[in-house]
Amino acid sequence: MFRSQRAIRRIAVLLVLLFCTLTIGAQAEYVVGPDIGIDDITDFYYTVDAPLAASSYQRYQFYVEDGNRLMFHESRQGGAWPLTEEYTVASGTVALTDGDWEAFYDCLRGGAVKRRSDEILDGDDGPWMYLYWAGDQGAIQEFTFASPEAQAEFEALCIRLADNHILTRFCFTRGGEMAPQSREVILHDGSYCIQDDEGDTRAFDPALMDALRQVIAEYDLESWDGFHESDPNVLDGEFFSLEMSYADGSSIYASGDNAFPERYFDAADSIEAIFKEDELSHIAGVYRYEGEGFGGSCAGDGSTRADGTGFGGGWTGGWTAG
Repeated sequence: MFRSQRAIRRIAVLLVLLFCTLTIGAQAEYVVGPDIGIDDITDFYYTVDAPLAASSYQRYQFYVEDGNRLMFHESRQGGAWPLTEEYTVASGTVALTDGDWEAFYDCLRGGAVKRRSDEILDGDDGPWMYLYWAGDQGAIQEFTFASPEAQAEFEALCIRLADNHILTRFCFTRGGEMAPQSREVILHDGSYCIQDDEGDTRAFDPALMDALRQVIAEYDLESWDGFHESDPNVLDGEFFSLEMSYADGSSIYASGDNAFPERYFDAADSIEAIFKEDELSHIAGVYRYEGEGFGGSCAGDGSTRADGTGFGGGWTGGWTAG
């Protein structure tokens, strides 16, 4: 009987110790610096989603991949919520130097992580912040900055890093049975311009530039970098090249001859549609229609030509310089 009582007391003590351990673990907080070192961090997410006030979305992610330290940024804007990927206006991945990563760590220094909470308040824009680190136990990841000043410093760092990744040149060439045609946009004096084969430039519609950024993001054109393949067994087909340059000095280059990256044709058709719209808008601004006809503008399905023919039926008038 005494043995059974001692066994019961021993089990009770063990249960109390286990309860205390779980309770302490559930309430534990760890501080970046004393508890979390710079090499312990694997991912950090910072997300703001403001559906009511500005209908905007911003995400920054700092992470380590294959030994490389990187920052991903994405901005979405639009009139509808939720803001899905189609509303992306800017995105990119930035390779970070050791100094960049140290600056990022300094912003987090003194901040605390605690066990994640699944509770999200209605109407809360965020930011929602999660830090993944070597000792997070798969749960201790909800982050809070040490001060509003530290958070502001972090946001300024993200803007600086993202601005250095501004697209300064985009050039897409596509050819095959038809003569090759290059589509090129450059950043000049803070504005985007389209450059033709003769080297002449004119303003590129900001709305079309936003559409081009969306295509770059949607089809992840940056992931094409280093693609250089061909299929010598195909005699007639298609070839392409893609060049993108950024303000930070980085660049993307890909090419293919009857060999293509994933979702190439959808991306290529989307790019051509954007530049076709630019051409039609340019024609509408340079030419005016005189004579009988449909009485509409020149914007159409892409078959309209400056000589007045198009839409399958032809027009009885003609285009003159306006």
